[in-house]
Amino acid sequence: MKTDSTFTREIINLTNHHINNCKEYALIINTLFPDHKFNSIENLPYLPVRFFKEFDLKSVSDFEVFKIMLSSGTNGLQSKIYLDKENAKNQSKALISLGKTILGSERMPMFVIDKPSIIKNRNKFSARVAGINGFRIFSKELIFILNDNGEIDKNAILKFRESYKDNRFFIFGFTSIIWETLSKFKKDKILRGFDKAPILIHGGGWKKLENKNITNDDFKELIRRKISSSCMVKNYYGMIEQTGSIFFECSQGYFHETEYSRILIRNLNNFKIEPDGKVGLIQLISTIPTSYPGHSILTEDLGSIKTGNCLCGNTGKRFNVIGRAKTAEIRGCSDAVV
Repeated sequence: MKTDSTFTREIINLTNHHINNCKEYALIINTLFPDHKFNSIENLPYLPVRFFKEFDLKSVSDFEVFKIMLSSGTNGLQSKIYLDKENAKNQSKALISLGKTILGSERMPMFVIDKPSIIKNRNKFSARVAGINGFRIFSKELIFILNDNGEIDKNAILKFRESYKDNRFFIFGFTSIIWETLSKFKKDKILRGFDKAPILIHGGGWKKLENKNITNDDFKELIRRKISSSCMVKNYYGMIEQTGSIFFECSQGYFHETEYSRILIRNLNNFKIEPDGKVGLIQLISTIPTSYPGHSILTEDLGSIKTGNCLCGNTGKRFNVIGRAKTAEIRGCSDAVV
């Protein structure tokens, strides 16, 4: 992993890059941080994540935009993330590097708990599509469990089982889609007949489940009943505003900083840095976003940090995600320019 000094230098340079190349970002930063001295991670400026729903923020020309990524937009608004080819390539490189720690280097068949039509739009990508396209890098074949009407495709399951009974494979899906889909099955162990237990990777969609009081433990229990008691379940934390900079849940239930990312926890009221163990808003910092100013964002998620060695064997800073903050609690730093 990069040293803190190297990471700090890169992220400060990236901040200046966005100030110089995105006039909207420069205006926001000069308004919210008028006396800024960006010489450390702790005093790095940040954008509330909802700004990407309310403003078009990009540090490249319209001509250089390669693709536009859209958030799920559960409240009616969607973040718009503008990527040039270099940024899109770097996202893929980061995801490959991080994904290998879970999936290894050998490509495996990929079972997607979604419908195939979702990946047909080549110009605009939702969070679900970004996840599927990202993890398909690790696959040698894609099979979808749903048909385009959103119904369970039993023939697809049968075909998958016939083709890959003896193979290692992994399953991918949006958390809420997986829950809704598997809950429809009345019988347990819908993937019977496989010699090797799969790996299930899931992320996003937790807000829907939290609203139904469904926990991470509830989700894992459903996977054990419907797929396999020995299925390795890997939740990941990330958002489309920083695609590629994802965090995989460790065996102890924590997420760890990576080569590409750092995190801070900020107080809900005054936005000052919180110490270890104190709950606050999660600030995500990543060196990957270069075509848009998403390198330092204040999320609407609550979490806390721990430092020191983790029982999973990882060292350094780790964090957990507790849930969403109320919208009213996080308006303070953004009202100035809204």
